[in-house]
Amino acid sequence: MKRFTVIFLVLLVITGFNVYAAGQSEQKPEKMVLINAGSLSGDPGINMMRKTWGEENGIPIEVIEQAETYLFDKELAILSSGDPSVDIMAANERWIQDWAAAGWLEPLDDVMSDIAPKYTAGADNQLKFNGHYYGAHGGNMVMVMYYRTDLLKEFGMSEPPRTWDEMIKFGTWATRDLNGDGIIDQWGVVHAGVSETHFGDVVYTLIHQLGGKVYNDNNITVNSPEGREALQAIVDLRNKQKISPPGVNTYGSNECLQALQSGSAAMVFSWTWMGKLLNKEDSAIKGKWSWALLPVLPDGKPSSMMITTPLVLNKASLNKSYAKDFIHYYTSFEGQVKEVVWEFGNVSLIPNVYDEDIVKNPPQAALDAVNMSKEQWTELQSRIFEAVNVVQLERAQKQGELDRALWIEMNAALSGIKSVEKALADAETQMKRINQGL
Repeated sequence: MKRFTVIFLVLLVITGFNVYAAGQSEQKPEKMVLINAGSLSGDPGINMMRKTWGEENGIPIEVIEQAETYLFDKELAILSSGDPSVDIMAANERWIQDWAAAGWLEPLDDVMSDIAPKYTAGADNQLKFNGHYYGAHGGNMVMVMYYRTDLLKEFGMSEPPRTWDEMIKFGTWATRDLNGDGIIDQWGVVHAGVSETHFGDVVYTLIHQLGGKVYNDNNITVNSPEGREALQAIVDLRNKQKISPPGVNTYGSNECLQALQSGSAAMVFSWTWMGKLLNKEDSAIKGKWSWALLPVLPDGKPSSMMITTPLVLNKASLNKSYAKDFIHYYTSFEGQVKEVVWEFGNVSLIPNVYDEDIVKNPPQAALDAVNMSKEQWTELQSRIFEAVNVVQLERAQKQGELDRALWIEMNAALSGIKSVEKALADAETQMKRINQGL
């Protein structure tokens, strides 16, 4: 019996048998269709792997490059109408609970059986609904603090600020009028402040540092001592310490990137995807930057947040087994090694990926793509590894609605329209009202 088993397994390898097609009657498709979040030019990892998988399986994967602004509406229309023309979607971690509850997604338990156990603790939290997996992590970014290494050295520090008090001291020193015209043109700390995920996840990171929660599986615990302390700390950077620009309440991702590239900020709280742009020839901080975890509030502990575009499978797809095979190929350990190497700033939530030699010693082509030395690459990847090990994620149904209700109130506190206490009390009321529709 063992001899026949071995022979059968060898035949599977030789013939390229699709393990997800076993017992299925699917015909091999002429192509599959994937919706990508944005242009493939900004996603070399998934672009490389969909080409390789397509060539190996004789099934090209056609890509719809969808601007992220309209991604939700586009995918919602496809899923809710039962349109089978799209197989795989790069979604958002905040959408999975609702789409799975509606019955629009195909379960991915078989895909995730050998992947999820490798994740850092809790990293699969948002992928599951009623005990089943409906998404697989692909392109991920973690929240970090970018900082100017040249300014830090001038300040007299060799390591980045690790505590909130250290950050305020460095930020106060770095906030200055450089040309003597009476206008501050270099700020200590810049972060997003508009009512969107970028700002929200900065505050959520600080809440988690203190041991608090935001949604707590729809129990709504943001209006807590931890929530108030975290939001107050961010508000004070603008309104009390005055080391963030007055207009930071209007800043989004583009303004954070501009502050980094122009060198007009000593520190920026943002996502790791921006790192691949900072050593370009037109960057004012080329070779003069690094990143670390967000500084820790008093009595807190290190934490980080994550944004991701998990792959989901359309329930109406006619090519489920082949789609599952590609999703597994891309999100597996081996696929995530490729993602980390060839798309710098993208993060694997499988910690052992960072032990791989190719991650520690990347090909010169990978270094050249981001104009980076091996020394800088090694330092930045080690700091990412720190973040991966302390990522904390929450899930909730109607998370998008809950977030929007909360972000508006947090922006009101940052703008000085409401007190932190009033803003979070109002947010809690609205969020609990949204919960009533579950």
